[in-house]
Amino acid sequence: ILVVTASDGTDPIHVPSPHNTSADAVDPHVWLSLPNAKIEARNICDAFKKADPDNASYYEQRYTDFATKTDTLTKTYTERFAAVPQKSFVIGHAAFGYMARDFDLTQKSLINVFASGEHSAHNLTELSAFCKANQIKVIFLENMESPKVAQTLANESGTSLENLDTLESSDGDKTYLDVMSTNLEKIYDSMK
Repeated sequence: ILVVTASDGTDPIHVPSPHNTSADAVDPHVWLSLPNAKIEARNICDAFKKADPDNASYYEQRYTDFATKTDTLTKTYTERFAAVPQKSFVIGHAAFGYMARDFDLTQKSLINVFASGEHSAHNLTELSAFCKANQIKVIFLENMESPKVAQTLANESGTSLENLDTLESSDGDKTYLDVMSTNLEKIYDSMK
């Protein structure tokens, strides 16, 4: 059995440990970065080619197609985000740190990257003030996340709610690039 660590070679984001230790942990949402997904696809392609050398050209072509589309999407949104005056977005769960880093955006969240910790009145007050000061129009939440606390923040800050997809559940026939394009467009629209 060939075992592949798809994320080998990606640039991890180090965050405080969820266990309140002095050690850092790694943000596990590496796939929510287009450049990282391209690295992961390369690792998977190479493993398939090694396991099935007779069909190596098929795997390589599929990778090349994916990489080209990924590069195009990255270029498009790099240009779009460079032109927006306000580069912050607010989300319930801090799952989009890699995407934020890729496009020089700032992600603010109700709960940390590990979806742990308690919501506090102080945190809600700070985020509401941040939303107002930065003309945030939308509070994002994951498609599997309860909207309760995010709705409270939206009510306090005068914003609306919108879902983003972390690809942690199946969404029918949508591809990775379809979902990422939709996520990016929603974030971009919220900043115009």
